[in-house]
Amino acid sequence: MASSFISPEQAQLNLDTEIGKADFDTIRRRAEARWDELLGRAKVEGGSAEQQRTFYSCLYRCILFPHKFYEKDGQGSPSISARTMARCMTACSTTDSGFWDTFRAAQPLYNLLIPGGEC
Repeated sequence: MASSFISPEQAQLNLDTEIGKADFDTIRRRAEARWDELLGRAKVEGGSAEQQRTFYSCLYRCILFPHKFYEKDGQGSPSISARTMARCMTACSTTDSGFWDTFRAAQPLYNLLIPGGEC
C-alpha cells in the first residue's frame, strides 16, 4: 500500500523507492536499524533502568514529530504539492510541529540530534 500528497503516480514511485521488492522482514529490519540509529544519537548515563527507559520512550515520541510533508520525485528532488497553484514545487516542508512551547525543549533537541534536518 502506498500514499502520496501529490498524485497516484507519485504514490507508486514512493512504494517502488521505499519498499521495492523487499519482504516484510527486510522492511522491519530497516525500520529497526533506523530507529536504533536515531535513538542512539543520545547516550544516557546514570539514572535507573526505568528512568532511562522513560527517557528513550520520550525521545522516540519527540522524533515522531515533525513529519516530513514532502516526497522525492523521480530525480530524487524533494517536492511538495501546491494544489492551490495547480502544480508541484521543489521544496522541503514539515508539518505537525505546532505543539505548545516546543522552542524550549524539542527544537533545541532536534538541533542537537538532527542538525540541518534531513531534507
